[in-house]
Amino acid sequence: MIGLLEYKGNHAEYRGWIRDLWKQEFPMKSWRKPEVFITGTNLSVCQSNPVGESSLITALLFLITLAVFAAVQTLMVVRFKQHLGGPARETGEEKSPDVAVLLCVRGADPSLSDCISGLADQSYRNWRLIIVADDPEDPACETIESSMTPTLRERTEFHITPADDRLTSCSLKCSNLLSAFKRLSLEEEVVAFLDADTCPTENWLDRLVAPLQDDRVGCVSGIRWYQPQDGCWGSWVRYVWNAAAIVQMWFYGIPWGGSLAIRRRIVEQANLLDVWKGTFCEDTPLPDVLRRLGSRVEVAADLVVVNRESCDYRGLSGWVGRQLLTTRLHHWSWGLVLGHAISTTLVLAAGALIFAATLMSGAWKVLGVTMFGLVLYQWWMLALVRLIGSVVARNVNRSSDKSSLQRPGAMRLWIAIGLSQITYARAAWFATFKKTVVWRGIEYQIGPRRSIRRVNYMPYTQVRLGETRQSID
Repeated sequence: MIGLLEYKGNHAEYRGWIRDLWKQEFPMKSWRKPEVFITGTNLSVCQSNPVGESSLITALLFLITLAVFAAVQTLMVVRFKQHLGGPARETGEEKSPDVAVLLCVRGADPSLSDCISGLADQSYRNWRLIIVADDPEDPACETIESSMTPTLRERTEFHITPADDRLTSCSLKCSNLLSAFKRLSLEEEVVAFLDADTCPTENWLDRLVAPLQDDRVGCVSGIRWYQPQDGCWGSWVRYVWNAAAIVQMWFYGIPWGGSLAIRRRIVEQANLLDVWKGTFCEDTPLPDVLRRLGSRVEVAADLVVVNRESCDYRGLSGWVGRQLLTTRLHHWSWGLVLGHAISTTLVLAAGALIFAATLMSGAWKVLGVTMFGLVLYQWWMLALVRLIGSVVARNVNRSSDKSSLQRPGAMRLWIAIGLSQITYARAAWFATFKKTVVWRGIEYQIGPRRSIRRVNYMPYTQVRLGETRQSID
């Protein structure tokens, strides 16, 4: 409650008048001692406003929430770091099963030639490469032919998926993989998947197959690490988002099909070929399928495959949305991932609202507390991202990757963290409500009960360049 009193005496008399006013008993018991503000010839008498106190309490609760968030994420990163501290595993020649490596291509990724070169240098002995494309005129075919070594050419089969085998009930990649499975020989006990935008090290296949020596493990997945080579903000935001994502993928057991090996008998026992006929991706459904067989997926976070491609921010937004979409469609952890995205967004939004409210009200102490908490939280996130990067870098070096990983500047990384949080929120919205998605120039519809339907098909050579850049992952 606010009362306005006008006093018309001279300024020398204000002090005594205010002292007498202060001694008065006000009829309303809820009133506290008034605060007095002198402005010109007007004297304002008001009750102490509880807004400042409430704002301070809100700011303190906000700080506590940030502290809890930071503690949970720190614990996950520490566990991740401990997991990577063990010795590297390799199979040995006496325990090396025959492996079929499946490489699906659509479009010539900038690093495709490096991918082929990495496959040519593999130290693993008993393996064969099956390359699958959906169009013989795809530019990837020419790149592959020019990158082949004579030794790799001897162990490689190039397969073009017939038009009749291109299913509309799943992604084109899953359809091509199903076509590739028809080319397997009876002796091949393990099937490995590799993405065309990755650069495998010489011991990649050896380390990928090694965990399968444990009979309880039915599938092994490595992780992907993006290393920007330019100053494009899209690349650096992807760097930050991927650093956080690999920790979650390891923690929740989400495999990545770009570097994955699975026992062939598991594929047959679980009827995975039928499962893939109705999925958007080949990797995310695996944990639930294997769990029903009493087997498990091992996310080998120490097996790092580096990707050095650049991307713009527009293309990044669609890419992150598709990553979350695969989790929503096929993995049990979607509720936790979505909850993390929502809570992260709400915390940052709450911080912005508190900042705006305190700035308008002039509660400078509350404003200072809020800003201190936000800045400290973001710098702590910076420290965690850099810790993840340093741990991954050690494992890349251990994996015989001869190229070093660039250490990003603190300020650039700090800004990229803020942008990644905004991207995370947008991608979560996309994954939750979007009914159509474009991937490599092909449009898909998400139907009821998480069904997939391919709307169109065109060879990669007919896709417009703008659509291509937005859909690459």
